[in-house]
Amino acid sequence: MAAIIIETKTSFEEVEIYGKDYKVDFSDAKMEDYDKARVKFDKEKNDAKADDFKRNAKVVKDCLEMFFGKEDADIIYNESRKSSFVCNHIVMQLFKVLKDKMKDFNDKKLEEYLGVEEVEEQKLSVVSE
Repeated sequence: MAAIIIETKTSFEEVEIYGKDYKVDFSDAKMEDYDKARVKFDKEKNDAKADDFKRNAKVVKDCLEMFFGKEDADIIYNESRKSSFVCNHIVMQLFKVLKDKMKDFNDKKLEEYLGVEEVEEQKLSVVSE
């Protein structure tokens, strides 16, 4: 009797920053952390004022630490020539990685629910309209 093979995805995504590979963890606990941090990051970005530079820089550094830990966050910050502006761009890209991963997950769930053929037909009909 042949074994049933269940394909799995990794619980992380590898990203390269300044030539070094880092892992973005997708465990449930980290996903909760990311969600809270994204809300805080978006709020700070929307409430940003020129005189809040230190507060904004701290939020960016906190996000890097949440993703990679203090040591790696410090390395990335130093490689960014200690620019929270550059690190802000990195953090925005990391949140995009999360968003894309969740979109892929939700698309896969839809394909499984509808059946791959039906989803492909929908995509074709939307493109042709």
